[in-house]
Amino acid sequence: MMESMYSTRSIFHISTFRISLVYRRIMALDVTFSEAFIGTRASGLLILDLNSGDTIKHNIYGNRDLEVTQILRLSDTVVLVSSFNSGVYLLEKTSRNEKIKYEATQLTDSPITILRRNASKVLAANEREIYVYDITSKKFSAVD
Repeated sequence: MMESMYSTRSIFHISTFRISLVYRRIMALDVTFSEAFIGTRASGLLILDLNSGDTIKHNIYGNRDLEVTQILRLSDTVVLVSSFNSGVYLLEKTSRNEKIKYEATQLTDSPITILRRNASKVLAANEREIYVYDITSKKFSAVD
């Protein structure tokens, strides 16, 4: 359910949403003008359409128990989501019949707690390992 309010000191329209999370510990957040990615400790990933208030579907396997650690937007249509219990997912936006969805590809099942980006690569790390994701070639590999 979406409620709206207008600030008298601003021309911006502020929308607020009522959402239900099984476990309310938000661990990661990424917001654009039209979408909000909310990653939780044990309720998975929730993607909201900020224009309509609807939930945007994605196909991360086992999302209900996903422990999200980081959300990193690579472009308007590509997002990386790391987790402690299911590794890293590459989400790519698709649309059919005006319905938006994110298709997920698992890059690794190793726990990942850190994602950092430069111009062409993303470093992913946990307590013992470092990985590199090449944005251009879409290859994910461990650093020796």
